[in-house]
Amino acid sequence: MTVCYKTSYLFLIIIFGIAEQLSAQNCSIFAGNDTSFCTFPVSLQLNAQPSLPLSACSMVEWTPNAGLSNPNILNPIANLSSPIVYAVNAYIPFGPNLTINGDFESGNTTFTNDYNYNCPFGGYIQEFQYCVTEDPQNVHAGANNCGDHTSGSGLMMVVNGATVPNSVVWEQTVLVNPQTYYMFSFWVTNWSTFTTYLPTFKVKVNGVSQGQSFSINSQQCSWKEDCLLWYSDTITSAKFQIIDQVSYYDGNDFSIDDILLQQACLASDTIAITEGGLIT
Repeated sequence: MTVCYKTSYLFLIIIFGIAEQLSAQNCSIFAGNDTSFCTFPVSLQLNAQPSLPLSACSMVEWTPNAGLSNPNILNPIANLSSPIVYAVNAYIPFGPNLTINGDFESGNTTFTNDYNYNCPFGGYIQEFQYCVTEDPQNVHAGANNCGDHTSGSGLMMVVNGATVPNSVVWEQTVLVNPQTYYMFSFWVTNWSTFTTYLPTFKVKVNGVSQGQSFSINSQQCSWKEDCLLWYSDTITSAKFQIIDQVSYYDGNDFSIDDILLQQACLASDTIAITEGGLIT
């Protein structure tokens, strides 16, 4: 593949790219140097570079997605038949966890829900009950032996699901900044051998459903992270709720751990892929 840069043009582009990265403050992304090819079609590896490390909940999107192998990763392959300008956007969580006791290591405190607290050690926790403990088998003899998500030996919220739909499993109110993006996430696992009616979850903020449904792995003790991007608009106080949508008792048994709310930045940049003349 021949890339057709004039030496002076390449120098200017590189200087511009470095200046752009250095002038960016806490959150930025560099889409790459503008590139010119002799002829089309061409194949090009894109490689966006964020200024902050991405988490599993970070969201990346290239637009338009024409010719891209995957528009939701930092480094897709672009197969192009003509010049194009791509924009890359990334929502990147950063900063401290704004929830309190999201890992439950402080026990049954700082949150509320619709459930009754009961820890029948050596017995059977019933429907519509929960316990903060190290292992669901501690409070339900028929449960699998599962470690928590944080360390494998810490505390988690063990839940025997309600028999009414849309029960609030966890709720906490936090102060937020207006006109700010946030990333809300939580980890869930199934501890029951019954998988017919696995729970599904939704998140409400100040009573408003956020329009996503979150699932759980059917394999016992297999932790899964669910993520939600939320924009505060004019809100300064936000009540986050995790809601179990399932109302059947068989299989509606789960644990929650490591609930996290972080501020998220939106970083954007563009890269132009053009057709240029031969080097002279």
